[in-house]
Amino acid sequence: VPALLLGLMLFTFIGCKTDSGLDKYVSEKRTEIYYCEQDGFTLTASYSQKEYPYCADGIVGELSDLFEIKLQAPDNSEEYNIKFTLAGKEYGGEMSFESVRQIYTFSQSIACPKETQITFTVSRKDSEVKLVAESVKNENTLGVSDILKSIQKAEPDRISALSQNGTFAGEIYVRLVYKDGECFYYAAISDRSGNTYSMLIDADSGEILATREN
Repeated sequence: VPALLLGLMLFTFIGCKTDSGLDKYVSEKRTEIYYCEQDGFTLTASYSQKEYPYCADGIVGELSDLFEIKLQAPDNSEEYNIKFTLAGKEYGGEMSFESVRQIYTFSQSIACPKETQITFTVSRKDSEVKLVAESVKNENTLGVSDILKSIQKAEPDRISALSQNGTFAGEIYVRLVYKDGECFYYAAISDRSGNTYSMLIDADSGEILATREN
């Protein structure tokens, strides 16, 4: 499990709101992932709210909506366009190719999707394919509020040490991750000195599976 934690941190919640006491100290939260393998394509789409501009200083800034798509294609010599519809509105455009990771990407500021399934139309030259991506969450997947409560319960001394006069002197990252058909949360607490405590959390039970400090 520690190796998985490291891998997820290098490679790198459910619902779109939190109501835990720590929620206002979250500077990044990935709350939705949609996944599809079809016709030689692998597509992953995710919704996050992220601090922008980003600064790892232990202080939470204003969060912005971000919907990101990553596409592994059977032919990397092609140019691809993508389009999809959320809440009755169509989005899309030309995808960018990242040569290091060998993937195509597209991102846009879009509010949290309510769909459990999204159809993406990927086009190249004179052909197109429709990729139907499903939410990776299930009925047992915990939400952000529950994950934050799990952290509070498991790490009371750490939370207390960073709390002064009712204020939490740090920022928290919580990201839903999908690996080998399973959902986890990667969560991290960063203080204002740049120290980070990372956790791999079971998405269904809230149990902390592994930790790392640096």
